[in-house]
Amino acid sequence: MKKMLRRISYLIILLFISNCKSYKAKEIERYKVEKTQRIINSRNFTVHYPDNWYYELVHNSIIYKPKEIDDKLKRCMIEIFTTNHSIYNFSPLNLIDRDSVSYKESEFPKIIKTKFGKTYLYRVNNIYEYEYLKSRNETIIILLQFFHKKQPYFLRYTSDKTYFDLYLKDIDYFIDNLEFKDS
Repeated sequence: MKKMLRRISYLIILLFISNCKSYKAKEIERYKVEKTQRIINSRNFTVHYPDNWYYELVHNSIIYKPKEIDDKLKRCMIEIFTTNHSIYNFSPLNLIDRDSVSYKESEFPKIIKTKFGKTYLYRVNNIYEYEYLKSRNETIIILLQFFHKKQPYFLRYTSDKTYFDLYLKDIDYFIDNLEFKDS
């Protein structure tokens, strides 16, 4: 009889603990959804993205990722943001030696025309080694800098070499469909 009561007690405790974890997970998810919405609402622009992309909150930023990739490793993503910092504060641009001869002779940045006028395009190839995954990935970063009412904005497209060309055309969609709320 004592064994039976002890087993029932363990079962009740186990049920109680599992319900707490479930409740906590729901609360965390609700918090993430609310925070994501607060960030989206606080921006002075609206991002319209292709149907094959979705957005999520990552480190207090909204990033956009293709639905076709199970992308927990962030192998392909777009982020749109504004800052008052120099473009060279952004990794990996902050690693470039701007005094080098090769930098001065390059067409870096490339100037292109978008709906926002003169847009500066920076392209950087980087190789990341993931010791814990025992792998090495070549990542390509495209950073577009454009201006709205003299304020700099950036679109950063980061992708593994594998996916780079596949989703490159979607940058145009993001730029062409970006709307400023104060326009």
